[in-house]
Amino acid sequence: MKILLLDIETAPNTAYVWGLFKQNISISQIVDSSKMLCWAAKWLGEKEIMFSSIVKGKKGMLKTIHKLLD
Repeated sequence: MKILLLDIETAPNTAYVWGLFKQNISISQIVDSSKMLCWAAKWLGEKEIMFSSIVKGKKGMLKTIHKLLD
C-alpha cells in the first residue's frame, strides 16, 4: 500500500464585517469564498516532492492532484 502525504493551502473567506471579535457572518456578507491556492505532496519513503499552484491555472492544478488521489 502506498501512502500519500498531502498539504493543501487555501485562501480565507473575505467578508464585510463591522466588528473584530466573535462575528456571526451571514452568506450575504461574504465577498469572496475560500479557494485552493496550491498543494504539495510526496509518497511516503520517496524523495520527490510534487507541487502545483493556481498560478499555473486552477483546472491544471486540480487535474494533477485528482490523478494522485484516484
